[in-house]
Amino acid sequence: MLDGIKLAIFDMDGLIFDSENLYVNTFPKIFKKYGHNLNKEQVVKTLGQNHKSVREYYTAEFPNIDFDLVNNELMTELINSSNNGNLNMKIGVIELLEYLKVKNIKIAIASSSKREMIELYTKNANIFEYFDYIISGEDVVNSKPDPEIFIKAMKYFNISPKETIIFEDSFNGIIAANKSGAFPIMIPDILVPTEEIRNLTWKVFDNLLDFINECERI
Repeated sequence: MLDGIKLAIFDMDGLIFDSENLYVNTFPKIFKKYGHNLNKEQVVKTLGQNHKSVREYYTAEFPNIDFDLVNNELMTELINSSNNGNLNMKIGVIELLEYLKVKNIKIAIASSSKREMIELYTKNANIFEYFDYIISGEDVVNSKPDPEIFIKAMKYFNISPKETIIFEDSFNGIIAANKSGAFPIMIPDILVPTEEIRNLTWKVFDNLLDFINECERI
């Protein structure tokens, strides 16, 4: 399965860390605190998008919201969870990072989160050194589902899409990965893949350990 693969690109939220569940469950509570009713379906629409796109979405849906206020409270919750060791890693993360290193495959993070959050999470979890390159939502003009973030990561290494696998959990991420020309692998988190999304993936696995096991069987 890894024949000819030279680069593995990872999303972060919901793929490496269980941060999307925290986001989806926490943000409606913060909105309610300030008198706004935000439902889970609305939050889910923003999964995989960068700060600029998320801001545009919420300010359009809630014109009277002080987005910076509610977003800063969310960031505080996320940062505290990471600093306190309460932000769990997903099943198989360490094992897969080690596995890819043994195979001499380059490893990158291409996350819509801000760089400071990517570095905080990965350093607190002691996995920062595994990554050969990090690209954040601040480093691109267009948010997922646009493939810009993945294309830039591949160009950094001068590695072609057909030599690249991309691990994603969100619909926006899978669409972007598919558009990039690489091999999208979905590890579902909050969203169960629809038939349409499955058709855009190369493979779907329950967790990252299952991907390793599949590689070893071939």
